[in-house]
Amino acid sequence: MTLRDALANLPQATFAAKIAIADGKATVEREVDGGAETLSLKLPAVVTTDLRLNEPRYVTLPNITKAKKKPLETVKPENLGVDVTPRLKTLKALSSDSGTWRKS
Repeated sequence: MTLRDALANLPQATFAAKIAIADGKATVEREVDGGAETLSLKLPAVVTTDLRLNEPRYVTLPNITKAKKKPLETVKPENLGVDVTPRLKTLKALSSDSGTWRKS
């Protein structure tokens, strides 16, 4: 089964401007050509969003200072079960300074 096949049976909403989730349902408000539309979807569902959905938070200077003092944990990919073996082989790398780039 492909991802497309798996998603084909899920409820979908596109260009969501506002999302509310409660009681196993998602209420999605979206803007369409004729105005606004509200959809109610049973979860799980596939929802794509509009740029206006994001409301950025601005970090205060004291919180930046606190974050700088916190330890940063380094984790190796192997500890996460990730295989980082290269799957492609580089045959040749050329620089534009070498004169090998040509106009077609």
